[in-house]
Amino acid sequence: MHELTFIENILRACTEASQQNHLKKVTRISLEIGKMYQLVPDLLHFAFKTAVTGTLFEGATLDIEWKSLTGECTGCGHSFTIEEFVFICPECGSFNIKLVSGKELLIKSIEGN
Repeated sequence: MHELTFIENILRACTEASQQNHLKKVTRISLEIGKMYQLVPDLLHFAFKTAVTGTLFEGATLDIEWKSLTGECTGCGHSFTIEEFVFICPECGSFNIKLVSGKELLIKSIEGN
């Protein structure tokens, strides 16, 4: 379950930001995550609830905006949503795909007091 390691790394970064902004309690963390990370949403939320126990994040809400995988064929220029991690242009069948979105990882905001 790489979700727990993922959350631990996010919380490490959020801890630093919280300390720099003198937050004693965090109530919400908002993330933007690309589908390329292949995280399971339920496992990610479970890992979050487990990892925040006894920390300044305990009781905080985790909001996640999932970014779809989208690609562009370098052969014909067709833009499309990549389903099931099949990196083949549905227009011309080319395997030469440039990933346009889906690799994002952004801590959008940390709320607290």
